[in-house]
Amino acid sequence: MAALEKQTQLGTKLAEIGDICKSDRQHGADSVRREPVTPKTDLRTSMSLRSPVIFGIRRGQKSARRCAAVSLGKAMDREEWSFPERTPLSGRYIELQPLSAKHLDDLWMCAKDAPDSFTYLRYGPFDDREHLKSLIADLSSRDTQPFWAVIGTSGRAEGWLSICDVYQDDGAFEIGSIWFSPALQGSRESREAIFLLMCLGMDDLQYERLVWRCQAQNAKSFRAALNLGFTHEGTWRRAMIIKNWQRDVAWFSILRDEWPLCRDAFEKWLNPENFDAQGRQIVRLQDFRSGADDR
Repeated sequence: MAALEKQTQLGTKLAEIGDICKSDRQHGADSVRREPVTPKTDLRTSMSLRSPVIFGIRRGQKSARRCAAVSLGKAMDREEWSFPERTPLSGRYIELQPLSAKHLDDLWMCAKDAPDSFTYLRYGPFDDREHLKSLIADLSSRDTQPFWAVIGTSGRAEGWLSICDVYQDDGAFEIGSIWFSPALQGSRESREAIFLLMCLGMDDLQYERLVWRCQAQNAKSFRAALNLGFTHEGTWRRAMIIKNWQRDVAWFSILRDEWPLCRDAFEKWLNPENFDAQGRQIVRLQDFRSGADDR
């Protein structure tokens, strides 16, 4: 009589397992690989009566959790973003003008004695003024990559930068192909030049993603990305060859929901009160961001 009762209990439990599996299939869980639950001839002696029940319920619960965890991403009701126009932009300390031949003389004066500043760029250094003239003619005529000349406090062009790899369907753009003269590098003027293009894409055009890309071996550019508020996403190993050197490519980004904190920190950092009489910063840019995070 006891043996018959055990057999009845076993049949009931196996039926429960079958119901769980059927429920999983109805909810799209067919792709989950399962171990067979068909009882073997020695099931009553090799397995306790509790084991099949616990086994089946646990697998059913995991499948339910997988279904609940499925995400399609962020829903978007926008299909296209406007392309950034090559128009003049002004800040507190610098002005950005569409790059053109009129900036050649100023840029040649900055570039001719700074060959090391082109180490990580695909172009330069230049043997003579004519080579730089050809490059500026090329850069200034690119329809899909607008370039600006950076006009510093001296009133002369001291570098250039661009918006590149614009993905209008995805709401993403990159700031890149940056060349700053040695005098401009690391200054508040250079940071403001980058900030103006950040605002153009993220505020004026409402893009979703801002990208910074550099060769991982370029320590200055790598540090600059982090200081500017970008998040390092990862590195593509041996992804490009520049001037016969195989290099890694580091990727960084700022997303739309991260932008307000980044922008507010920039505005506070660029305030004239944050600099002493010699133009040296009092509070670092990253400290304005971390201070806001602490509040």
